[in-house]
Amino acid sequence: MTTRIEVMPHNAVPAAIHAVLDPAYERAFPQVGADGTDDSGIEWTSAGEYMVLVWQGEQVAAAAGIIPRTILVDGASVYVGGIGSVLTLPQLRGQGLGKALVRGAYDYLCETLGCDTGMLFCLDALVPFYASMGWQLLDRPLTYQQSDGSHTLRKNNTGDHYMVLPCGDYAFPDGDVDIQGKVW
Repeated sequence: MTTRIEVMPHNAVPAAIHAVLDPAYERAFPQVGADGTDDSGIEWTSAGEYMVLVWQGEQVAAAAGIIPRTILVDGASVYVGGIGSVLTLPQLRGQGLGKALVRGAYDYLCETLGCDTGMLFCLDALVPFYASMGWQLLDRPLTYQQSDGSHTLRKNNTGDHYMVLPCGDYAFPDGDVDIQGKVW
């Protein structure tokens, strides 16, 4: 069966695709409520600016969002392509579609959007999956915004991690990270 990757603005994704993906997202991320707030109280960005879709034949098999954003690292601007809401439909897992999805999103954010680096957030259990594709775990506090002000994400208080994969020869700088908005 032929696998292909398609990227489109999130607001251009047809309703029929949302009808397939939305229930799968609800099952995959039950800890996140309809308002985008998870069980620990973190408010997540609701949707990416772009949606990456992996098709297997005529069926959508996997999806993720891309959120381009300028963040600050030690006060310097870094243009990141945030990858979030990574999902492979349960019945299609184990076929390499998740890796194809993440690679497709990464290629798009580097080649088309001209980002300095990709960045994603993941739980402990997913670190090896992303690391196998070259993503680098950053072990330093990260500042993010919520409706009640600034917060600091530390892996020991949520189990969440953040990882980067620089585009081309870019080297992710040392220093404090402020993503200038909500986590994705």
